[in-house]
Amino acid sequence: MDKIAIIGTACLFPDADTPKAYWENLVANKDSRISASKEQMGRDPNDYFSPIKGTKDKYYCTIGGYINGFQFNSEGYSLKPKQLDGLDNTFQWALHVAREALIDSGYYVSSKQEQNNTLHRCGVILANLSFPTKKSNQLFTPLYHQALSTPLKDLLQNEQFSMGDEPSGDYENASVAGQPAAIINQALDLGDISLVLDAACASSLYS
Repeated sequence: MDKIAIIGTACLFPDADTPKAYWENLVANKDSRISASKEQMGRDPNDYFSPIKGTKDKYYCTIGGYINGFQFNSEGYSLKPKQLDGLDNTFQWALHVAREALIDSGYYVSSKQEQNNTLHRCGVILANLSFPTKKSNQLFTPLYHQALSTPLKDLLQNEQFSMGDEPSGDYENASVAGQPAAIINQALDLGDISLVLDAACASSLYS
């Protein structure tokens, strides 16, 4: 087996935005789960909540590990802030942690003139469980509605019937599977290799 050296670490977890804070939470046996808010769910969680497990079209648990209070700083990357600001948290969280890990390694500096050539030989292998995200839903849901509108018009015999609005947001958010690694690669001026592995719960292990 090849030897692997870990030379930089970073993290972003509920109640922990640094490895030190994460370790302290583990030592303290801290439970950082909270109830979902409208911000996390996109609407009032009570609209779909039922305490009875198995109720149709309802969920019975709103407790989860949610990241709150994180403010993404889009400055200082090789991609334009406007592009990065329009991306979903899936992209922003991964990019933030990648840069923090490179800073911790000592190979990343803010000045491009001083940037170590080592980074141009650095690739990105990212574990990503590719579930739909909040911003990808904003793109896809109106498309589903449009596809259903035509047969429902015929069924209801109502030519004025319509569902939903036009898709909104940055279309880059549709690429929730492989694009986060490419964004990291481009934004941090790394090498040509960017790869995403999705092996469900084993994604991190395989990466």
